[in-house]
Order: sequence, then structure tokens, then C-alpha cells
Amino acid sequence: MKTSFRIPAVLVVIIAVGWILFGLSIPIYTFHAVRQAHTAMIAYSLWAGGIALDHCRLLFGGPSGTAIPFELPVYDAVVALGYHLLGQHDVVAKGVAVLFSVGACATFVAVGKLLAPEVESIYWLAAFLVPPTWIHSAQAVQPEAIMMCIAVGMVLCTIKTYRTGSYGYAALLCATSALGVCIKANEVFHLFLLPWALLVFGARKRRFLAVAAVQLLTSATAAYLWTQVGIKWPGTSLGELVWQTYFDVGRFAEAQSFNKAGGTLVLLLAPPVVVYLVWLGVRSLGANTHRSEWSALGLCGLAYLVAGYPLYSLHTYYLNPLVPFVAMFSIKGLVALPETLSMNKRRQWVIVALCVVSLPVWVLGTRVLYSMQTAQIAPAGELAQKYSRPGEPLIVLDQSARWSRSRVETRALYASRRFGWNITSNDPRHAREELSAYRAQGARLVLVLDYDPRFEPRVMAVLRTYRPTYKIYDPTDLGLVLLEKDDYYKISVWRFAGSD
Repeated sequence: MKTSFRIPAVLVVIIAVGWILFGLSIPIYTFHAVRQAHTAMIAYSLWAGGIALDHCRLLFGGPSGTAIPFELPVYDAVVALGYHLLGQHDVVAKGVAVLFSVGACATFVAVGKLLAPEVESIYWLAAFLVPPTWIHSAQAVQPEAIMMCIAVGMVLCTIKTYRTGSYGYAALLCATSALGVCIKANEVFHLFLLPWALLVFGARKRRFLAVAAVQLLTSATAAYLWTQVGIKWPGTSLGELVWQTYFDVGRFAEAQSFNKAGGTLVLLLAPPVVVYLVWLGVRSLGANTHRSEWSALGLCGLAYLVAGYPLYSLHTYYLNPLVPFVAMFSIKGLVALPETLSMNKRRQWVIVALCVVSLPVWVLGTRVLYSMQTAQIAPAGELAQKYSRPGEPLIVLDQSARWSRSRVETRALYASRRFGWNITSNDPRHAREELSAYRAQGARLVLVLDYDPRFEPRVMAVLRTYRPTYKIYDPTDLGLVLLEKDDYYKISVWRFAGSD
């Protein structure tokens, strides 16, 4: 490849790394703040209570320790270890994600050297760091970084095993696959297609067929065992959950799902020049000595684009599994670019125009993911800590409806550095029942959050993520006594009548 592209590649890496380092310095209350708070609080629970599943007690539960996380908390446990060594700080949790991200980048470069050894590593690294969704996830307090490391590792081990027949890479493939399905099966399920696609497009290798079968069997066994131990989803069986996620055809007719999926794809392919390079890479699919491998990889990427729609129409980070495939075919398009431009001079101006447009779009797309989800959370946490005692559980009365799925306002609990519960009911009678039950378990304070659209980013209104539909009622009707109120941030702290 001509070295004239090296300077832009270096600039892409520098800017992307700059964004990631910038993310280390800001709170976790950015895009997918609720999910980040979930993960951070589970890590905090592991750190405070010991590395044991019984202490993962925030998601769908409280200080009684009844809730067990849906995902195998490998990332959470590493963060908890970081808390133990360095103290509980956001930068520790984010730093663990960055470490896994570095591993994912290094592994992807190794994959690149297998697919196109003539291409320098800097190009593979630049292509991998372009998508805004991955730039944000590379430092987010979520399992996405470790899942990217596992997913790219599965690709590397699969290709190595296919080429060399190495038992070592085969064993590593089975191990990473089994670990991945227990952490987040939905982010690696399409990669189980890769070995079979290689057998279809390439040489029929009996040993590799056996590896593919063993990989599938061991991973399915691991996933089944984890569902028996670790998955407790109140009120819904695992089968019902899978059906609602993948096979509820009603979701395909929802405008919100289409909006979210479209917005997510834009964030994945924010630089328009990437779209052109991917298209060019797909066009040149046959011009490669390893055509079977590229065809198999393309099929895997296409499979996730189609089958993963119910996922990335729900959350932006579920499109991260497409990042490696976008990067791979971007490089393939970049390899074919000089010859394409020499054949058609007009396309040179097209590329220049795309590059000019791509930089601001890339920066803006990434900046959206770093926008604060609400300015209420940090001051709410400080107010709660002012009146609560160490180790005392907290109740959050969320009257903001800022999260349409209405599970828990974990951001406020995390900002308060307290375990506890969230009440989102618009029925005062039901709210009184919940307050009474939580008071019996040791709660004394209630943190109230009132909805105000001026604290929410505009992009949320566009994607219709927030739906302010809850009835706002007076906490005094629930038997609460006001301790302090902040009229600007629409937050207040209350205590139960009769408690000190």
C-alpha cells in the first residue's frame, strides 16, 4: 500500500485515542448511563461484599442480596479488584475497560496480518478505531470492551485453526467461545457461523469440522450451565425473554425501533468515507488469495446486521459486534482504492469530498455519545450522601420517567454510593406499599427526582428514549417529611415520618 495514506491513519489513531482518554476524565453519566451504573454498582457490590455471586445485589433487588446478574460478571470482578487496589473511582472502572480495549486492538491487528499481511498495522488500527460506537465503548463501564476482545479473539483463533490445524488455537477458540456466551451470548452468536462458513466457501477439512462441532457443543453446555446458576429474571423465563427479544414481530413495526436502529447505524458508520471503502471492499471480494476467508467473514457480518436488528434497535452498543467487519472491509477497500482512482480520475474528487465531510461528522457522532444523560444525577447523589448514613440503603422515587423501560434509576444510587431500590409506579397506593416494605428492610431516606426536559440531551428526544408519562404526586401524601430541596435541579431528600 502506498505510504501517502499513513499520515491520515496516524491522525485517526491520535484523535480516537484522545477521545478515549477524554472519556476517562468524565463521569459515567454519559450515553447508556443506566447500563454503566448497573455494571459499576455490581462491581462495587463485589468489592464491598466479597467476590461472590450472592453479593451482586443491585439489579432487580436490594441489600437483601437476592438478585444475581444476568451476565457472568467477569469484567465486574476485575473492576472490583481494581477498587480493592486503587480505591473506588470511575477512572478505575473505565481504565479496566481501556485495558481490555487495548487487548482487542492488538488482537485485531493480528487478525489483519493474517488477512492482508502487506498492509501495515497502523491502517488496521485506524480502521478499528474509527466507529464512534466503539470509541465510546472502549472506555465505558460496561462489558463491551471484554466482549470485543473475546469476539476478535474468536475470529483470530478460528482463522489460525483453519489454516494450521493447531490444537492450541482450537482449545483457545473453545475456551473464549464458552466464556463469551456466558458474559453476553448475543454479542458473539454470529461468530459461531464463521467455522461453518469457512467449510462452505473453502476447503472441506475434517479436523476443522470436528473443531467447529466441539466449539458449538462446549459453548452450548457452558451457556446452559450458566442459565441454571446465574440468570434470575423476575417474572420472565429465559425462553420468554429470548422470544420477546428476537421473535416479537411487533417490534419491527415500531417507529422507535427503526429510529434507534437507524441512529445506531449512523453512529457506527459516521464517517461517510468508511461507507465508500466498505462498498469498495465488498466489490473487490474476489480479488484476494484468501477469498474463502473474506467471504465467510462477510457472511458473518451480514448475518449480524440482519439477525441483530432486535438488539441494536434497543441499545446502541449492540452494534459493536459489526465493528471488526466494518474495519476489515474498510481496509480491503483501501487496498483497492489506488487502482480504482487511477482508473477514474473523477473519483479522486469524490474521495476528497468524502474525507472533508467525514471529519466533522465523525467528531460530532462521537461527541453525541459523550453527552451527559442528565445533569440531575451528580447533585442528587451529593444531596443523598449529605443526609444518609454509611451503609444505609436508599430509596429513589423516580418521577422523571427518563428511562422508558422503567427498570431502575441506578445512576442516582451509584451517585449516592448506596444500595437500595427504585420506585417508578404512578399509583400512590402501590408506592406506599413499596415504601413500607423497604422501610422494614432498613431504609430511612427517599431521594425524589422530578422530570425536567432541560436536563436531558436533545438526541434522546429524537430517538424517543425518554417518555415522561409518570404521574407526579406529592411525597407528603406518602407519609414523607422534607429534609432539603433543590428547586433548580428538581431534586429533594425526604425521610419517613417518625424516623430520626
